[in-house]
Amino acid sequence: MNKKFVPILLLLVLVLSNTIAFATPGDIIHTGLNKVYRKDIDNALLVEDVLNPNVPKDKFFREIEVNGTVKFVNIVEEEQAHEKHIIDNMPKDLDLTDEEAVRAYILSQASELERITKEIAKDFDEIGAGMTYEGYLAYHNIPILKAPDNYSTPEPGFKEGTTKIARLKLPADANTWKIQISNDNIPPMPKDTVLRDATDYVSGRDIDIEVGQYLVLYAVDHDNRIKAYSNIKITESMINTPKELAPKIEIGNVSEGEKYAGAVKINSLDKLPEGASKWQIFISSTPMERVYKIKMAEAIDYEAGEDIIIAKENELQPISDGFKRHLALFAIDEDGSILGYNTFEIGKNNLSKAPSLLKENTHYNGPVPGDSDGTTKFTQLHFGLSPDENMKDAKSWMAFVSKDPINVPKLNISAPGTVLFASGEIEASIGDYLLLAAVDENNKIKGYRIFHLTETMLKGQTAPKLEEKNYSKPEKGSIERTTRINTLNLGGIEGANKWMYKIGESLADPILNKAVNGSYDYTAGQNIRANVGEDFLLLATDNEGRVKAFAKIKLDENMIKDPPPVLLREGVNYVGPVKGDNPGTTKFETLSGSDSIGHNLKWMYKVSDEEPEIPELNSTVGEATEFKAKDSIGQDLLPGKYLMLLATDSGKVKGYAIFRLNDANIKMPPALPLEEGVHYNKPEKGTGAGTTRITGLKSIGIDIEQWRIKTSPDQFLKTGETLELNSIVPQANIYSDGNNIRINANDWLLLLATDYSGRVKAYAQIQLKEDDIRKPNATLLMPSTNYTEPEAGTEENSTRFGFLDFSTNVLDATKWMYKVGNITFGPIELDSIVDGALPAGEGYKVGENIGKVSVGDYLLLLATDDDGKAKGYREFRLMERNIRGGPARVLNEDNYAIEKGSNPGTTKFSELKPVGMEGNIRWKYKLINEKLPENEKPYLNSIIEDANFVAAGQNIAVKEVGDGYGYILLLATDYSNRTKGYVEIKLDSTIVKEHAPTWNVQLDKGTVVDSVKITGKLPSGANSVKYIRNYREIPIPAFDEVLDIGIPYILGGNIPQIRIGDYIGIYALDKDDKIKAFNSFEITAEDVKQGKATIEDSTILEGSINNGGEKIVITLEDAKWASDLKTNAEKRQELYNGFKADGQAQEWSKVVASLVKDGHGAI
Repeated sequence: MNKKFVPILLLLVLVLSNTIAFATPGDIIHTGLNKVYRKDIDNALLVEDVLNPNVPKDKFFREIEVNGTVKFVNIVEEEQAHEKHIIDNMPKDLDLTDEEAVRAYILSQASELERITKEIAKDFDEIGAGMTYEGYLAYHNIPILKAPDNYSTPEPGFKEGTTKIARLKLPADANTWKIQISNDNIPPMPKDTVLRDATDYVSGRDIDIEVGQYLVLYAVDHDNRIKAYSNIKITESMINTPKELAPKIEIGNVSEGEKYAGAVKINSLDKLPEGASKWQIFISSTPMERVYKIKMAEAIDYEAGEDIIIAKENELQPISDGFKRHLALFAIDEDGSILGYNTFEIGKNNLSKAPSLLKENTHYNGPVPGDSDGTTKFTQLHFGLSPDENMKDAKSWMAFVSKDPINVPKLNISAPGTVLFASGEIEASIGDYLLLAAVDENNKIKGYRIFHLTETMLKGQTAPKLEEKNYSKPEKGSIERTTRINTLNLGGIEGANKWMYKIGESLADPILNKAVNGSYDYTAGQNIRANVGEDFLLLATDNEGRVKAFAKIKLDENMIKDPPPVLLREGVNYVGPVKGDNPGTTKFETLSGSDSIGHNLKWMYKVSDEEPEIPELNSTVGEATEFKAKDSIGQDLLPGKYLMLLATDSGKVKGYAIFRLNDANIKMPPALPLEEGVHYNKPEKGTGAGTTRITGLKSIGIDIEQWRIKTSPDQFLKTGETLELNSIVPQANIYSDGNNIRINANDWLLLLATDYSGRVKAYAQIQLKEDDIRKPNATLLMPSTNYTEPEAGTEENSTRFGFLDFSTNVLDATKWMYKVGNITFGPIELDSIVDGALPAGEGYKVGENIGKVSVGDYLLLLATDDDGKAKGYREFRLMERNIRGGPARVLNEDNYAIEKGSNPGTTKFSELKPVGMEGNIRWKYKLINEKLPENEKPYLNSIIEDANFVAAGQNIAVKEVGDGYGYILLLATDYSNRTKGYVEIKLDSTIVKEHAPTWNVQLDKGTVVDSVKITGKLPSGANSVKYIRNYREIPIPAFDEVLDIGIPYILGGNIPQIRIGDYIGIYALDKDDKIKAFNSFEITAEDVKQGKATIEDSTILEGSINNGGEKIVITLEDAKWASDLKTNAEKRQELYNGFKADGQAQEWSKVVASLVKDGHGAI
């Protein structure tokens, strides 16, 4: 297979089919593209990238689960590992053209392939992804808006109860802002989710919201797809809430500050107002028109008389005439809220003045590093050639150093610090603040400059030197022209937590707490390329590389690794190593010198557990042993040990080669023999035709990771031959206890106990006999052809067959047998005898009970010969419907109440109660003509066919059965329709609403046209008659039902205006209009008195019509002539359309149309 297509094919299998059971991928990530492909969603995008030749295929990883932990497997690495295993373990007799056989083989390796996948899977931080695991999980989620990049923090709106966002900046792919108000945090959503039920928003617009709710801000595109969003929880400070104004109190006055420039202080604050606990101040550039009784987070505590710096340094030099600030003084209560306030307007004249600002070059040069560690200095100090009003009085210099920022001092305040002479050193540290002051003869400050000291302004202290306990001297590295330090210890070095180094000539001593440019991290034993005479600067530093201690070592020739010897070449200098002659040994077939190493050589070797260092050219290797070609060397060698081959001259190494020994290099002892009965059971018949199997596999006394098998018609090992320990038998298949093995009688089976790589630890060679191999299965019996489903027997806990026949498709079968069990019997082998099958002798007969069965039992039906050998079989899992249960509970009057229905011919249950029955009960009924015989009565869990569901109050239509209505079978069932209780109830007139009896009357023609009449006699109890006429059949009413409608009628009278097809219901009523009898008739033409018209037979010619007309004679009987025939177009149309032409119908239709239109003379 062309390797470049392998990952493509694998990905297509993973993405598009998932046909292999163990290949259940989650999302897929490409660590080079930093793209995540969602399972079943991004298939098209994944295939596009897979087929792109510019996308590296070895960076696709898929997500899997290993022991409940998410891992990632490289798809190309996985495919190659699977391919290697499939090919290496493929049976030599596998027919690659047989698709089913190949598929079966691959599926048989599923567990091993899954193990391989899990073995090579990695944690997320090991796959080289350019994102965090959290980023991977959220890759397909909508990104979160960032504050303040995309929006400003919500602030109180204009109206009470509102907030607003003053500034908004859309992400690149969005064009509209929308908002929602939510009581809950909106969870992460997939990218491009369509936003619904949101409100458009522009910056600065008020938003009605409450404290604690979430303002959800969305950036969406033209299609309302969310491009970014944020949940903003609203706090009290973000909402315009109703506030109470604080009172203004006239207290305090301001004067200029005492110590600092640009400052004031508030005086006359000897007593706090009642209820106040402290003072606070707040500086504003705008007037404070309203102050509310709230907590003001920006205000700071204030002690009376302290300086309040109003103007910053950049505002003082020079200060503007229009400078103005507003100072608020707050009296604060115990809760931190404003109790009262006063305000002061501060202008230029209120502020304390600043000394002159010193200028570089005019007044000073520096600061620069001093000459001593930890000092700075100024190289020159001048009062200026043309000093200003302040500097003209300056006489000397002073300096002051502080760890904290220094405020601008007030003009003429006494200077702190020490007298400073030109070029005098000042002790300080990086990050300190330095005040340079020009002072008069009384040390009053006239000019100043403040500096924040950096590395360039200070001479740092030389770092302390490392003690000998902290490191070992440099030694030769393991690579040519390298050195290394093998022991490092940070103990006792304050602030140090890592090692660094620098190599160079004449390196300066490092400064304490300063990083050394060009230095690199170092770990003990790491090779460093260096030259003799260079300095090795070893540094103990903090995480930022700042030096805490150091050592500087001059490198000599004993500290630098010399070049290595010549690397020996296989086939030129040696052949091997190969298996030795004795167990635990190896050997070289040939050893030979060459021009590069010389020809007068002695050969030596050395065995070690760890990979040896490459020796130096002309060095001597200790503990090396001399040997010759074909000598068996080593003792008790094991795979994984290292063998170094040395070509020496006078004991000095000229050439070398290093080997890691494996099973191919070492002669191993024979593998252990597996013992039948100890490590495995004797082969037994498999469950499939032509198979055997081995059970009872045990690893007693053997280090086993896998079992494998191989089959062959030929014997694997002749007498006296053995398998070598750790040898690999090609094409041996992984085997699990009890699995089927397809094999023929007299073939050989090699059973192997191996490790995961297939290396043999123990084995057994077994020849299979005919009795060890399963024959084909007996014929599978077919429903309807050979049997019908088991049915309930006639005795409790019994079943039976109602139909059995083996004559059409089961060869050599002569009788039926069966067996009942609580587990499945599995496939039945042809001609096998099933132990315990019943009955013996003539076998089972149709209709016989099979007793003592339970729900869930397995029933095996066998068609056998006279000797009981199976020829056909079928297995059934018995359900409740197949077994006759015990007697069902007979319901009583506590369970039901029955009464007449609300419609004629109905009954109903007014109550249905599952008293005395467990579980959920449903009710059903079935109408039966007579009581059921005992053997047909419902039994427990039986299912009654054709039963209907019923509820209390539901009408049940019944039919007459003889002189009564038969019986109703009431059933209490579970939700699977299995009977839990029953009762048979005889239906009679006490519980059935009866129909009115049929009234024996006759329907005749009436005495006038379109009429009928009904004749007969009133039944007993009736004294009046009504009829109802309808266009549909009239249902039979109930006996004694009151008839509120209908037309009164006297028997024998005319019922007029009857139409053919109508229905007439005739009711015999008593004095209370209760129905005593009823009959219904459908009206036909024979039942109605009708008029008759006879037209004299004549033929009318067109010419006769056109020449004045033709006489038509119509004779009427019990009918009247229509007087408006000439004037009524509708009647005229009916008349003329009644004539039919005997030819030329189209021409005659024109004549008739003319007649219909003409209302004169034509009639």
